[in-house]
Amino acid sequence: MRHFLYIPLLLAFASVASAVEQPKGFGLVPKEKLDGARLLMKEAGASLTAPNADWVWLTPFNSADKSFMCFSNKTGAGITVSIGDMVNGDMDEHTKTELITGCKQSAAKQGATVSNEKFEPSEIPFPKKSWRYSYTATAGPRKVVAIFYYIRTAGRSFVTIQGVSVDGVDTPTFHAFVSSLKMTEPAAPAK
Repeated sequence: MRHFLYIPLLLAFASVASAVEQPKGFGLVPKEKLDGARLLMKEAGASLTAPNADWVWLTPFNSADKSFMCFSNKTGAGITVSIGDMVNGDMDEHTKTELITGCKQSAAKQGATVSNEKFEPSEIPFPKKSWRYSYTATAGPRKVVAIFYYIRTAGRSFVTIQGVSVDGVDTPTFHAFVSSLKMTEPAAPAK
């Protein structure tokens, strides 16, 4: 079974009263899942580090420890992270289609149209185990580029890291965040 969390567009298109308000429906990640600023994702055999001290780790209520958000208390920016399973253990056409379809359905539910899609292998954070999917989401006068990194980790697990950009280029903060993914268990073999 795959578990995904698609909320970057919600953050991009939502009206936030104050940049320092944490998203509704989220709570702090329990301390036992953290090592300082690093989120420990034992289910995926991996960890991620928050960009700096202004960022906190949140989790949606009832997320079953599979969905997280790294949230900036200073700017209101959020980067979402989810853990899923690749049923066949690799990024095959079925898995790719399922991921793309889920993203498009989520965008449509939020009133956005999708264009300029790109799905390609990525060298970060792990060559031959990482893929980057992006598309332009337009809702009325607002336009952003949604960016998803899918990274195969331990066993059949994979981590999805989701962010947004105005021009399709990873911001330095987002790039560093994706690059901070580290294996805590042996990685799944590359195919």
